[in-house]
Amino acid sequence: MEKGKKIDLGVMIIFPIVSSILSFIFNANFLSGIIFFLIFPSIYLTYRYKKKIKKILIFSGIISIPLTFISDYLAVVGNVWYIEQSIYKILGIVAIEQFLFSFLFTYLLIIFYEHFIDNGKDLSINKKIKFIFYILLIILFVLLIFIF
Repeated sequence: MEKGKKIDLGVMIIFPIVSSILSFIFNANFLSGIIFFLIFPSIYLTYRYKKKIKKILIFSGIISIPLTFISDYLAVVGNVWYIEQSIYKILGIVAIEQFLFSFLFTYLLIIFYEHFIDNGKDLSINKKIKFIFYILLIILFVLLIFIF
């Protein structure tokens, strides 16, 4: 691994430690935790990687947005979890912060993979991704029909 990537990996190891300390100091809520644990590392890797960012953003949105609504709705209705304090809740159930969390988690995971592991392979959005997106939309549509 080249020297720059070793430094980046060190920074990525330090981020969760610093984020944990900040969370305890500021008694962080869900949104603050998202900022500490996901936004800062995402910004850092975006700055360091600088390639294919648009494709990674699109893919993250395609996967995370429908899956977040489906999974979070089912989790709240099934009493698995409930985010009490939220900026806004879609249908009074799904916290808007969940979308930010899922999007950034997916984005950070992909950009981490691309920067440290992939080594320049092509990240193209092909027909399989479109197929997955359409399946997710159908599942989301069916779920919304059942809700209403």
